[in-house]
Amino acid sequence: PEQQDIERQVKKQVAEENARRQRYCTTLRTNLAQLQNNPRVRVEEQGEVRRLDEEERQARILETRQKIAETCD
Repeated sequence: PEQQDIERQVKKQVAEENARRQRYCTTLRTNLAQLQNNPRVRVEEQGEVRRLDEEERQARILETRQKIAETCD
């Protein structure tokens, strides 16, 4: 019975982690689509809203693609 309880707990933890990863991947893919399709991306940093310049936008696209490749299926 103890082993079964442990196995159930581990399976539950794995399922929760998979669900979290799927939500994260959905967010990453949404962010990537917004970065690619909108050249006028605005970000809020320290309470101030500003527009990304093209170099920053391209850097974020690259960074987001790398995160997707590392994390998502």
